[in-house]
Amino acid sequence: MTRLSDHFSAEDLRCSCQTCGGSLRISLVLVGMLEEIRYYYNRRVHVLAGYRCEARLKELKRSRKSYHGLGKAVDIHLSGISSQDLFDFCRGFKAIKGLGYYPEQDFVHIDLRDQKERFEFVNLRGEYLPLTGDLAATYGLKMVDHAAAASA
Repeated sequence: MTRLSDHFSAEDLRCSCQTCGGSLRISLVLVGMLEEIRYYYNRRVHVLAGYRCEARLKELKRSRKSYHGLGKAVDIHLSGISSQDLFDFCRGFKAIKGLGYYPEQDFVHIDLRDQKERFEFVNLRGEYLPLTGDLAATYGLKMVDHAAAASA
């Protein structure tokens, strides 16, 4: 088993499809963030999805431009920690530029997309909805003014 860090191995993050045989491509910056999340909560971070090969993306009917396919995204959950709390904690990582809350599946998506501003969203039935005050209130998420936070 190849260790990527103290608490994460290649097995945790490799593609889950049968076609590629578990290929792996993952950002070590992302692995470092997973370690920080684990340290902060002192709980195992369940990686629901890490790298996804092209065959897996096709199988899921996802874009070839998926951040999972670039090794720059993970979907995570922590037992005993609400996904709302995890979502709010992940806001502290400046490198995270894609942050998603999946209330129906109870997990958080984080990615390292190449853009200046962070895109926060709620995924409902496969639709990516930009986080608004109404959605935040509905799902118990805090609203953050990113422009004000960046200038502080």
